[in-house]
Amino acid sequence: DYIDALMLRGPSREALRTGTLSQADIDAWATMHELLQAGLVRLLGVANFSPRLIDQLRDLSGLAPPAFLQAKCDADSGWARLLREYCKANNMLFQAPSLVTGNRAVATRGRPVYKIAFKRKVSSERIILRFALQLGIIPVVGPSSTRHIHDDFDAFNMPDLSHRDLAAIEQEAIMTTQRKARLYLNAHSTLSSDTDAAEDIKDGDDQNNNNIFLRGGGQGDDDDNQKVKKMKKKKKKKRPKKNKDDDVHLKKKEDEGKIIERKSRSSSSRSF
Repeated sequence: DYIDALMLRGPSREALRTGTLSQADIDAWATMHELLQAGLVRLLGVANFSPRLIDQLRDLSGLAPPAFLQAKCDADSGWARLLREYCKANNMLFQAPSLVTGNRAVATRGRPVYKIAFKRKVSSERIILRFALQLGIIPVVGPSSTRHIHDDFDAFNMPDLSHRDLAAIEQEAIMTTQRKARLYLNAHSTLSSDTDAAEDIKDGDDQNNNNIFLRGGGQGDDDDNQKVKKMKKKKKKKRPKKNKDDDVHLKKKEDEGKIIERKSRSSSSRSF
């Protein structure tokens, strides 16, 4: 009997903090290597390791290098393109857990995965799996229904996606990532303009103003600073001018009130 694949789930906290394998990581990998040498395991791998830490495992003398890497693979990261390229360059397999459930958003109406699935009359989940297989990704699935099981198996048997379909799914993922990056930068700039930027302009610190939006200066600083100044001016609301007629009318009402109050007092004193 043997285990097909044995995986080191993740690096130690020390390795995550320092970027260098700890003795605990090395000891764990050495123990796994002994099981491989004994024929009890066929493949050794790691999960959630950075390329830097994997390189350190590969440099350990007398120990087998990792045969596969398991890591998150979502559309927002370009389907883990950098990790896939690293694995390919180092003759490693790339496994993707929760590939379908972690990418539900790409299967929504109007997006390439949905359109391709509609055209082929199959589920969006099957298109995601087929797409991953053609990229060299090994999906790690956990089907919870018979339909999911059929999708998993049928993804191996269905015809390949065209180069155009593959490019559309990859390109759409890249555009989504760029949109999110722009939204983040715009939000960050807005927050800066509402706090630090307004204070710096108020103080007249031109040097700081050049670093408000572009964080290091560059072309476009002056335009951005002008925008902040306009925003600041808009926030200052002018007080409405007083109308002299209104003041006269108000004073007249006050005088009438005093006269009425005196009459009431005089009448009350007479009653006694």
